[in-house]
Amino acid sequence: MKTIQPVGEWVLVNIISASQTVGGIVLPDSATANFNDNVVEAVGDKVTRVKPGDEIIFVPMNLVKIELPNCEKGRILVREEFIVGVLK
Repeated sequence: MKTIQPVGEWVLVNIISASQTVGGIVLPDSATANFNDNVVEAVGDKVTRVKPGDEIIFVPMNLVKIELPNCEKGRILVREEFIVGVLK
């Protein structure tokens, strides 16, 4: 199985979809991308503010969507400058 190691200021993020609200309303992925459980999987060599395992909130700009064969998880690459918070 292939993996991705980000370089520079890029962060690889697993998107754990939570597209259905408690009340049962289904939201499109584009409306929930920055509010779900977004877990950092790997970081580039210039990233200083987050680490693997951190749950983050980010501005959905300048994203690169990653699809690997035989992989169910949604993954994206986000530049560190667009990460606005780490959930504690």
